[in-house]
Amino acid sequence: MARGDRTCLICGKKYVFCPNCAESKPSDSWKALYCSQACRTAFDMLSKFVNGHISADVAYEKLSALDIDKLNLNEQFKENWEQIKRQRTVQPKQETSVVSQQQNKKFETFKKKN
Repeated sequence: MARGDRTCLICGKKYVFCPNCAESKPSDSWKALYCSQACRTAFDMLSKFVNGHISADVAYEKLSALDIDKLNLNEQFKENWEQIKRQRTVQPKQETSVVSQQQNKKFETFKKKN
């Protein structure tokens, strides 16, 4: 492994980060473990859920905002994400069917006429 080569804890992506290089900032220390801010936040939310600090609903909301399904999660984190999806109590909103949308339009038109 070359100096500065890293492997992301969340997705396994290979990346380069050298904490001793001149261009590194003290605020970038998280880059020693994660390839991106999204992976850093995903780890934080998954860890908080697993340790009981946040509910499945809160974890789902935060992780969905990250578009976590696009991250190539390692197996343990995939299991945690699946657990969150199973345990949440707030279910996603149902898509309105085309028939319902047409009925709503007819009702709105009827209301305007009367």
